[in-house]
Amino acid sequence: MINCDVLLAEDDENLRWILAEALGQAGLKVIQAEDGMAACKVLQDDPRPNRLLITDICMPRMDGIDLAQAAIAMDADIRIVMMTGYSDLAMLPANLIERGVYVLLKPVELGNLCSLALELLSRR
Repeated sequence: MINCDVLLAEDDENLRWILAEALGQAGLKVIQAEDGMAACKVLQDDPRPNRLLITDICMPRMDGIDLAQAAIAMDADIRIVMMTGYSDLAMLPANLIERGVYVLLKPVELGNLCSLALELLSRR
């Protein structure tokens, strides 16, 4: 079992639970946030380096792009996976593309998400 932290920001409670459950079954410790503001607070309160952020792009109060920008400002080495149900939102700002942020289209295949999370967290 890999002991690491995944911060999961998703405003759909049912989907958040399903994603967290799958990531947990893959051996990952998951911290859940219901939106970008809550996730940002987690990052501020517990600034663990090299955390993996998995976030929805469209969320109330603070969207995933703003959350990713804030997360990078707090930890330049954070790994980020973004999810969206809208293909036109899959285009990210240049600085996120340059740093290798992953974008997955919903519906997300749970096995692929877990494999990607494990791979990203194994990188130093």
